[in-house]
Amino acid sequence: MNRSERTGLEGARVLIVEGHDDTLELNRMLLAHQGADVRVAGTAQAALDLMRNWPPDAVLTDLRLPGMSAFELVDQACAPGGDRVPVVGTSADVRPQARAHALGRGVCAYLTKPVEPDDLCSAVAQAIGLGGRCPMGLKDRSR
Repeated sequence: MNRSERTGLEGARVLIVEGHDDTLELNRMLLAHQGADVRVAGTAQAALDLMRNWPPDAVLTDLRLPGMSAFELVDQACAPGGDRVPVVGTSADVRPQARAHALGRGVCAYLTKPVEPDDLCSAVAQAIGLGGRCPMGLKDRSR
């Protein structure tokens, strides 16, 4: 993605939830490079704890997390005032039923790993643009 292109991420608060350190750091660097204010968590519970004092504009999460499931995170990801925080999910599971399940559970976009950087930035920016209006999925972004 050309640095001069506007991605919709400048100043956006994005919380990344990922159990694999290398993927977490790669996604953090990518979104920060696009101007996002990024925080990270390794578990859904840590993400919810962080969200109490730092409400994000969007959450980017691996759908397979240790401990509390990512879908419990989706269910509880609300900003102050009760608006749903849009959640973009990533997964290595390319099965159509996994994609349909995630979108049906409130994930705004479903990205299959490995995720192309442009697709990741676009999905997060699009989710932010929707605000709390994406409980039933906005778009299937898998390959």
